[in-house]
Amino acid sequence: QKKSKKIEIVGTPKMTVEYTTYLGYSCEISGTLKNNTSRDYDYVSVEFSVYDANGNVIGTALDNINNIGPGESWSFNATLFDFPETKPTSYKLKEITSW
Repeated sequence: QKKSKKIEIVGTPKMTVEYTTYLGYSCEISGTLKNNTSRDYDYVSVEFSVYDANGNVIGTALDNINNIGPGESWSFNATLFDFPETKPTSYKLKEITSW
């Protein structure tokens, strides 16, 4: 098994969806991201596209952290930016940004 030399998500993130009257749906995608590199990063962000039951994109969920070292893990909670009236049903990793 080849060892990964990148920043990656460990396991499968969990999506939590709640509905609030007058606001709409809120959505959070939580999981763990691990720095499998040998360097320090000043900034890391994780971004997901969020979809409704028909496969339409209804928003973007994002979280970020400052300063993550080699071998360190981060428990992220990516939150949907807006409160759609359409129920979020699935997500897909869009991007992991780091510098």
